[in-house]
Amino acid sequence: MARRTKRKARPGDAGKGWLAWVLGSADNFDGYFAQSRSLALSFVLIAPLLLVYEVALIYYPPVKAQGAGRFVRDLLSGVFHSRAGIVLNIVVVLLLLLAVFVLAKRGGFRLNLIIPMVLESAGWAAALVGIAVLVYHRLPRFWIQMCAAGSSPVKDVIGSIGAGVYEEILFRLFLTSALYLAGLKLFQERTGYAACFAVTISSAVFAMCHGTTLNINFLFYFASGVFFSVLYTYRGLGVAVYTHVIYDIVVLLGRT
Repeated sequence: MARRTKRKARPGDAGKGWLAWVLGSADNFDGYFAQSRSLALSFVLIAPLLLVYEVALIYYPPVKAQGAGRFVRDLLSGVFHSRAGIVLNIVVVLLLLLAVFVLAKRGGFRLNLIIPMVLESAGWAAALVGIAVLVYHRLPRFWIQMCAAGSSPVKDVIGSIGAGVYEEILFRLFLTSALYLAGLKLFQERTGYAACFAVTISSAVFAMCHGTTLNINFLFYFASGVFFSVLYTYRGLGVAVYTHVIYDIVVLLGRT
């Protein structure tokens, strides 16, 4: 019987188990960053937020769809009328099931990645909050119209969820990606130029959708668009959505 050779312990082995537990998947940060960028896993991460938001619009009357969320619902209402909300929820559930199927088929259904991804998002959100405070010397009051009389913490949180999810899907997943593909053709497959083109245009559109006046708010929204576009590109949709949601919640609940 062949005698097993005991592998010699390496200096970094003691920390690998702890690191794998923290990152939820791999023995190193490269493994975590690669797996957490998966679009399918991102949708598993954001699907609960979508469902909470859509159900809240039905069962919490004071809450109204805002921004990109309202645009999506109005678009669906033009086709499905009063059944728009039901149709949207069915689409969310079907996409969630598809994402789970894809992950399971690839052998990458790692739900233990979700907690570190949310924690990472909180870190990025804290960085953006810090930038906002440096620019405004306080938390900005971007959503003053939505936060008028009758506002409540519940309404603020629900509105933040809708804005974070739908704005990232529309401006980053769809618009930035489409502009990048167009940029590849426009700049003859030069990826750097295409990326700069996509980020610049999508960030400008993002800023214009929040106000047309060229002032400090417009510039900050443009910079935020760049921030979220880079985050989407390098860290994936899930991290970008949760960063946006957490940031909006902090700004809304922290306004004074």
